[in-house]
Amino acid sequence: PATTALTKLVDNQIEFASILWDNGSNWTAGSSWEFTAPEDGLYEFSAALTVTSATIGAGTYVYAFFKHTDTAASPTTTELARSWSTTQGIATAMFVQNHTIYQMLAGETISYWAYPSVGTPVTSTDQDKSWMTVRRIS
Repeated sequence: PATTALTKLVDNQIEFASILWDNGSNWTAGSSWEFTAPEDGLYEFSAALTVTSATIGAGTYVYAFFKHTDTAASPTTTELARSWSTTQGIATAMFVQNHTIYQMLAGETISYWAYPSVGTPVTSTDQDKSWMTVRRIS
């Protein structure tokens, strides 16, 4: 992703640096990075995030998760596939990976978020270490 300062103890939407492949223009890049389902179906989502900081101490954690927003008149958001990474001692990086399969309707969105316990870590700029993929499986 782009190098982004994450706010401690707050949900932070992950902004990736680029889109490598977007068949159908279903990705929105920038600060509102999200995938929009082009049609009803069952979708598989995978993502990974590397967080770096000089202040990662023992017991520090980062949760990462997907947020699904439906298309109702009053949209609701659901957190999916919450996973976390924690340190046992002093570290300078943490890695977290998520995976889920979810039924979506056309127009619904999925985005990737992180909730760090450490002050102002930054997401890695290494594209091979922070990424998100989507595929429709039925």
